[in-house]
Amino acid sequence: MKSPGRIFLDTSVVNFIIEYSEQINDGAPVDHPKDRICSDILALSTIHYFANHNPIELIVSSTVLQEVQATNKQQKRVAMQQYCSELSRRFNHLVNEDTTVNGRQLQYFEEFLLEKGLDILTNKNDRRLILEALLWKCDIFCTRDYRTILKHRGRLKKLIPIQPLTPSEW
Repeated sequence: MKSPGRIFLDTSVVNFIIEYSEQINDGAPVDHPKDRICSDILALSTIHYFANHNPIELIVSSTVLQEVQATNKQQKRVAMQQYCSELSRRFNHLVNEDTTVNGRQLQYFEEFLLEKGLDILTNKNDRRLILEALLWKCDIFCTRDYRTILKHRGRLKKLIPIQPLTPSEW
C-alpha cells in the first residue's frame, strides 16, 4: 500500500491510543498481551513516528470530539481531549482548507449514501464519522470498531472510496 497522506482516527483509536499511551509512545511492556492489541500498539507506535517525520496528517473530527466529551471517566476524557487538541492544532488548518461543505450539503450526502446502503451502519455517529473522513479526503479510516464498522467493511468497500482499516492492517 502506498503511504497515506491523511488518516482519519475514529474514537475507538483515540481511546486505544490513550489507554496504551505508555506502550505506544514509550515502549512500555504490555500486560497480558493479546495478538490484536500488541499488533495495534506496534502499528500505532510506527504510525506516530512516521507521522512526525513525514507529510502525514492525523485527523479527528467534530464527531470524534463529541464522543470524547461523552466519555464517563474524567481522567480518560481529559487525556483524550488533550490528544485531540494536539492533533487539531497540528492539522486543523489543513482540514479547514478542505471542508467547505455546510450542514445541509452534509445531510444530502448522508441521505444519498443511506439510499445506497450506508444504513448497514445503524449508529448515526458511525455514519457521520465515515462521512467526515470522506469529506476531508482521507486516505484511510483507521478504526478498532469491530462490532459495527469493521464488521461491515466488505459492504462498505462497495459504497465508499475509503476502506476502514485497523492500525495494524496498513
